[in-house]
Amino acid sequence: MPNPQPNLNAIHCVNPNCSRPYPQPWGNKFCLACGAKLQLLSRFIPLERLGSGGFACIYTVWDVKTQTEKVLKVLVETSPKALELFAQEAEVLQRLKHGGVPKVEPGGYFFHNISTSNQDLNLPCLIMEKINGQTLEEVAPLYPNGCSQELVLDWLKQAIDILRHLHEHMIIHRDIKPSNLMLREPSPNLKGAQLVVIDFGGAKHFSVAASNSQSSSTRLFSTGYSPPEQVTGRNVGPSADFYALARTAIELLTGKNPQELEDPLTGALRWREVLKFSEHGGDVNPLLVDLLDDMAQEEVRSRPENAVIIQKRLAQIIRSGKSNKSNKSRTYLPALPRKNIFKRIAEFIKEVFQRIKEFLQQFILGTTQSVSNTTLFAFKTIVGIIRGCFETLWTMILASIGACIGTIAGFFLAFGTVFGEKVGEVVANLIIAFASNPQPVLGSEIVLFAASCLGTAW
Repeated sequence: MPNPQPNLNAIHCVNPNCSRPYPQPWGNKFCLACGAKLQLLSRFIPLERLGSGGFACIYTVWDVKTQTEKVLKVLVETSPKALELFAQEAEVLQRLKHGGVPKVEPGGYFFHNISTSNQDLNLPCLIMEKINGQTLEEVAPLYPNGCSQELVLDWLKQAIDILRHLHEHMIIHRDIKPSNLMLREPSPNLKGAQLVVIDFGGAKHFSVAASNSQSSSTRLFSTGYSPPEQVTGRNVGPSADFYALARTAIELLTGKNPQELEDPLTGALRWREVLKFSEHGGDVNPLLVDLLDDMAQEEVRSRPENAVIIQKRLAQIIRSGKSNKSNKSRTYLPALPRKNIFKRIAEFIKEVFQRIKEFLQQFILGTTQSVSNTTLFAFKTIVGIIRGCFETLWTMILASIGACIGTIAGFFLAFGTVFGEKVGEVVANLIIAFASNPQPVLGSEIVLFAASCLGTAW
């Protein structure tokens, strides 16, 4: 249903050089201060200025034709690069057809001419759907200790679906962060609200070949959210959006800006410990924590390759969450630990290695201001040796466990079933067929040794 005409009696002038743009009397065709035309395309009436973002000013406008409010974005920066990015945003929004992307009608991108005695301007304008709601940046202060996993999972699931749609059209957003994720008309508890990605000013077309190359790209980034390759101006691909989305989700879960969680030496996020002691830390699925860590890897190749892979992992996380709730409702037994013993051992070894690495880094940085290549080489060698020792020890532990399991399984098969006798018969027949002097064969021993070897290899 069309909205009723807004109960306003003033119009806003969009001339960036106007000395008194507001208020202009309702019904006026021209600005009283600068003489510029107030209506755009004889259809859109600017009502109020919402703010400015990047190189543009944003207004609420009244669409006389559809009797609805919409959003007007006016480019005020005159550089060719700004105009290129603005036109690119308009083209992207016109192509995309997804409920999580603001709609732009055909003809929504145009130039508004302002001719006065002092100037003659052609302002690039973009009319788009108005999203009534709150950004996640505005929602975050409502949860100073972090949002619940239920909310973050819902937002993450919706955001990945939107990114999948973008990437299928060979478009990357390049500026995913809380202020660019908006909830459409959220309920008081925020559940079930539709997520919308806004501000496509940094959106860019990409190709598979270009994303795998080392060529340069426009240096546009948001501190704390953009990946290293984007910050340094290298070419970026879809995984740049995954990196930024993961850091956004981590901020929502912990209630802390990603920059607060960065290790001062390595730059890696130290958020697991923060999450553990947060209000919702105990309720966060370890699979979700692992997924966000994978998405936020510094190395591009270590991140998930595409949105479909992330969607599958999210589906698994949601299923496991439902399963845990079901189990809790059916039994009074204490919940099983989330991590098995092997994972705990691996994490312990990894933590010890990290502590040693940090100690050596601090020691070297504290004892000299200028580190020579020889010292750096020696440091890397020491770290490599220590890491190799831990990896060798871990391999030995796993091999021993596998050998024990294989031996137990082989003993059961060999002496507790007829399997050993059957194998002995088959091998004996083969030996008789191919050997002139056959020797007695114990099938049980063959099964036992084969099972123990398979266990060790596993």
